Amino acid sequence: MNNEAAAIAVMRAADRIGDAALKEQLFHVIQRMNQDAAELRVVRDHVG
Repeated sequence: MNNEAAAIAVMRAADRIGDAALKEQLFHVIQRMNQDAAELRVVRDHVG
């Protein structure tokens, strides 16, 4: 599973969580995963 697909899966799971603090932590994880995916895409574009 790539970072983007994992981020979507985590986002869907976070939407179902009633704990606001945990939901916020998961959304921060999602943001980091999306940032990592974007950075990897840039590196691949420069290498490939």
